[in-house]
Amino acid sequence: MALTKSGDLYSWGSAMLTGFNDKEHRPIPTILEELSGNCVKYISCGGLHSMALTKQGNVYTWGSNEGGQLGLRANSEGATKPSLVEALSENK
Repeated sequence: MALTKSGDLYSWGSAMLTGFNDKEHRPIPTILEELSGNCVKYISCGGLHSMALTKQGNVYTWGSNEGGQLGLRANSEGATKPSLVEALSENK
């Protein structure tokens, strides 16, 4: 992932872990439209999951949730696109 000064998030990589809600491999950085316009301030990623914090205080996660690392409901599957984590977001 890469974050621009203006808050646009670019992603690339392996299939369902990129946040694009599809199974395509993306070898070239591509803007993640799902978060476009949200002004992403911070990003973090692990081996199989990613997180983004927006200027508005919302936390989005995607990728594998095998160990509950996405902050979504217990025993939920992973997320192939950014999902709002209400428990961690200021604007629920």
